[in-house]
Amino acid sequence: MKIAGATPEILNNIGYSFMLRGDYRRARETLLQAQAQDPANPYIRNNLELLEASFRKGKAIQ
Repeated sequence: MKIAGATPEILNNIGYSFMLRGDYRRARETLLQAQAQDPANPYIRNNLELLEASFRKGKAIQ
């Protein structure tokens, strides 16, 4: 991240990685940072929707 900085794409990938590891709080924080930088990005939006679906199913801790 030092070379490119925290781009929305990098933040999205990090957030998705947190989600896969079960760290839902950090996933949400990171994905929201990515979305703030690029609100129209469909990949970020999709990952946030996946995370929210996990919340609704009770798999993620709020």
